[in-house]
Amino acid sequence: MIKEKRNGAGYYIFFGLSSVSFILALISLWQGIVSLKHFEGEFSDLQEMIHSFFTFQNEGLIFLSAAFFLFIVALQFSVYALLLKK
Repeated sequence: MIKEKRNGAGYYIFFGLSSVSFILALISLWQGIVSLKHFEGEFSDLQEMIHSFFTFQNEGLIFLSAAFFLFIVALQFSVYALLLKK
């Protein structure tokens, strides 16, 4: 009996989405680190840094949080791809 290959395209779609998310996460991480180096002496304490993050005053922290989110999305898509491959 011929075994039908199910979800063949789904694997490639999720693998592609995972790759794109991972690349975007690396770019966001790099941009966040570069942006934070420019703001190095600006904050006197942690409370000031958190306030600037939530008021969107420091783009470095925003890029770093986007990188963290995109790494999670990339991991999730890669798990979906592995589940579809089985």
